[in-house]
Formats: sequence, C-alpha cells, structure tokens
Amino acid sequence: MGIVGRSYFWIPAKDAIAACRDAMAEYPDEPRFEYQLARAFVALEDHHPDVLRHLRNAAEAGYPAAQYRYAVELRTGDIVPKNAAEALELHRRAASAGIVDAMYALGQMLEAGEGHEADLVAAVAWYREAADAGKPDAMNNLGKLLFEGRGTEKDQAAAVALFRKAADTGLPIAMYNYAYSLQKGEGITQDDVEAAKWYLKSAEALYVPAMVKLGVMLREGAGLAKDDIAATRWMLRAAEAGNSYGMFNYAIALKNGYGVEQNETAAVEWMRKAADAGDAEAMTFMGIVYRDGKTVPADREQARMWFRRAIDAGSDDATVALQDMDGTD
Repeated sequence: MGIVGRSYFWIPAKDAIAACRDAMAEYPDEPRFEYQLARAFVALEDHHPDVLRHLRNAAEAGYPAAQYRYAVELRTGDIVPKNAAEALELHRRAASAGIVDAMYALGQMLEAGEGHEADLVAAVAWYREAADAGKPDAMNNLGKLLFEGRGTEKDQAAAVALFRKAADTGLPIAMYNYAYSLQKGEGITQDDVEAAKWYLKSAEALYVPAMVKLGVMLREGAGLAKDDIAATRWMLRAAEAGNSYGMFNYAIALKNGYGVEQNETAAVEWMRKAADAGDAEAMTFMGIVYRDGKTVPADREQARMWFRRAIDAGSDDATVALQDMDGTD
C-alpha cells in the first residue's frame, strides 16, 4: 500500500503547514510532503524565506513537481541566482517523469539554446510530448516549427491543424497564427473572411499583433467591410500597448484623417514614438518631417540622423532620401 495523504484543499495555510510537518515527521523519506510544505508556505506568504529551501530539498530528493517548480525559479532568476544549465537539467528530469509543463519548458529552452546549445530536433520531440498531453502552448510552438521546417520536416498542413487545435482552447497567439495561415493560404485554403474572424478573436483576447492585423484588414476591406473608424481604433489600442507598427499606422491615420480627425502635430508625436520603438518606416518618416519642415521647424542634421537610423534598421527608402538630400546640399 502506498503512502496515504490528506487533501489540503481549502485548509488555512497555517494548518496546512502543520499538517505537512506532521506528514514529514511520519514519512521522512517521502519528498512529496516537503513539496507540499513549500506550497503551504507560498499560500501563507508569496516570498516566505522557507519556500525555496523546502522546494530545493524536495527537488534534490527527486520529486518531479518540485523539480519543475525549482527549475522555473532557476530559469527566471527572480528570487534565486539564475542558472539556466541547472534549470534545463531539472526540467529534463521532471519532463521524463511526466510533468507536462516541464516538457513544454524543456522544449522552449532547447529551442532557444538556454543552458545548452540549441537542439531543435529535441525541442520538437518535447513539444510533441507536451502537445499530445494537451498543452495548448506546446501545440502552438510545435506548429511554428513544423510551419517553418525547423528541427523537423516542413509540414504546414500539420502546423495549421495544431494552430487550430490550440486556438480552439482560447490561446490568443494560436488564434493569431491560425488567422495568419488563413490569410496567406499556407497549409490551408486562403480565406480572408475566416482570417478576419480569428484575428478578431485574438485581438479581443488582447493579443496585440492581432489588433494590428485586424486594423489593416478593416482599413483595406479585406475579409470584412472596410471601416476606417474601427481600423484606427484597433491601431490606437495596439499603439497604446507599445506596438511600433500600431504606432506607425495610427500616426498615418492622424496625418491623413483616416477614421479620426486629422491632426498632423499628433501624427508626428506618434510617429516619433514608433521611430523610438524601432520602426524603420517611422524613422524614415521623421527624417522627411525634419527635412521638409512643414510640421516641425526644418533641421537638416535631425533629418540626416533619422535617415541614418532608418538605414541601420534596413530601410532602402531612407538610403535614397539621404542620398537625394546630400546631393542638394
């Protein structure tokens, strides 16, 4: 007969701590109770000083759930010194013992090369294990690698099926990826109407890149009726969330009066924010603004500075603009 425990669900934290200590005294070789003690301390106080000690002890004693939780702390480095290599090994142990979240985390680390050189083949294998166990994030990440043919043979149809399966669970990034596949017609029949529906679901779930895509489709009338006002509202939401492309598009709307009252001064302010956030088109725009001196006082050096930044960010238009400006000076 195995170890008999008691449920701590809804037990006050102090009572749970006492119960766990009693269980540890009765079963000193059972690490599960020390892990439960760590959880009870978390319920009492999120950063209780005894949490990590008990969590580490249970992990070192081989309890898979504790290995996973301690690996999370080692990976983030928020409350213990960061140690990606140790985190990777603990995730590997927990994953091998069947902890689904550890399978997913291990796939992430192997894909990104955290704690070890990247191993996309192994990442695919662990994402697949977690996806088969029902982890939506793993379905999405496995789909991404299948879609791009990284670490596995390229199979966009299988990727899109995974995106859809994860999207059906409510995962916003998977909704976005499924919409993108529909919009591009990659791995599935092209369908702007369905793409717009899924972009909307993702945007309503607060996935910022989907807000931008939906805004573009509304502005162009692709997959749904053209609506400049709705398009601009979505661009503003994306801009306020810090998305540089959303900032750029909202600035364009302000400049031209698309779905909003025309305001060139505000357009320049948002364009500057987009440029500062790294958008190359916005940097080029700022160069033109300072070159022409229509909305702000002309400043050739500021114009050159913005054109050079845009060139460094990969803008061919800025290269031409700077050459033309230098040729006239």
